[in-house]
Amino acid sequence: MSDKVEYTIFDAVEHIGKKLHLLILLPILAGVIAVAIGFTMPKWYRAESQVLPQYSTGGVGGGALGGIIGGIFGLGGEGSFNLPFMTSPSDLWGAMVKSTGIADSIITKFDLLDRYKARNMYFARKYYRSHLYVDISQEGILTIGYEDKSPDTSAMITNEIVALLDRTLQRVHTTTARRTKKFLENQIAKCEEELARAEQNLIDFQKKHRAISLKDQARVAVENVAQLYAQLTLLEIQVNSMLNEGVLYSPELDQLRAQSREIRRKISEIETRGDSLLLGIPLDEYPDLVM
Repeated sequence: MSDKVEYTIFDAVEHIGKKLHLLILLPILAGVIAVAIGFTMPKWYRAESQVLPQYSTGGVGGGALGGIIGGIFGLGGEGSFNLPFMTSPSDLWGAMVKSTGIADSIITKFDLLDRYKARNMYFARKYYRSHLYVDISQEGILTIGYEDKSPDTSAMITNEIVALLDRTLQRVHTTTARRTKKFLENQIAKCEEELARAEQNLIDFQKKHRAISLKDQARVAVENVAQLYAQLTLLEIQVNSMLNEGVLYSPELDQLRAQSREIRRKISEIETRGDSLLLGIPLDEYPDLVM
């Protein structure tokens, strides 16, 4: 039967002392290797550019019409547009920087397919986005950066991204303004047709009733109905604008549609049942007497 071997703390200290050189040399060696690898690996540089998106602060013009259009379409000082709920202009601009359109333009201009040895555009976009830096601060400032082994290339790509973002936004604003103009032109044409029809109805009505005179009362009643039609037109513009931007379901859209239905109900009631100012004569029988 073998004797039991007992170790004391002094034996442990003696054993550690024999291996002390390894405990010191191994961390030093690891640090030297890490530094050597760091020097041999290529350096990466990142250029950054900060952008502050323009928030809507008013209408496109100083007059009442400018305020109406600006409020409906969200056309601020720089021509912004309606955004989804809980989405800021900074979020939208950041998403546009990562979009395929801007990515493909950068890849083509700077020949990133060859630079990254990518097999096709799909992998080139992945490389592009892996070196792209996009950050949005709490204040809404958008920071755009790009990494590259060359500081000059990094700066050029970053500047080109900002330039492409600016051109893309200008194109979107131009398209929105063109649609707004087209829609308003159609509304004006419809109003002109309604005015011509109302003038003819006035002539026919006066001939039929032979100089019936309710000029002052009719003026007030017609103005009331005209205001309702104006409100209805503005609501329809807002609804169409949101639908054009792809907003199909939202509390704001439901509220606008409910307001439109209520105004249509009021107009229908006045036109069919008459107005107290018109002595009970429905508007469809007593057309616009005041032009």
